Amino acid sequence: MELFDDLISAVKNFFRTSSRLRITVVLLLIFFVTAAFITATVESLRVPGQKKKGIQEGVEFVPTESFFLPPEKTLTDDYYFSRENDSAWSEEDVKKYFTMPDQSFIDSLSDSNRKTVDDILGAAP
Repeated sequence: MELFDDLISAVKNFFRTSSRLRITVVLLLIFFVTAAFITATVESLRVPGQKKKGIQEGVEFVPTESFFLPPEKTLTDDYYFSRENDSAWSEEDVKKYFTMPDQSFIDSLSDSNRKTVDDILGAAP
């Protein structure tokens, strides 16, 4: 009984004099040890012949129907595996795809590029 009283007084003294971090670490350690003990106890109480649920190994696949290939779509006539690249755009391509940039876009790009260069050169000795 004296040993039990000494243990209780030691625990009370620990909580009275220890910091909050140390108490938290000790309580977490006790929690993890208890959780490991409970897990080990539950695993040891399983029936030895009982299998866990999951994927069964060693079972041969037997198809119920025959396999079939999906229908193949033929390529249309306007599909080209390769094409010739023109070295320059035609006037029709220019009108269709090119938009002349506005001065505000050019100024914005210039400011952005100037800021990037200043950031790079600003770090240089």
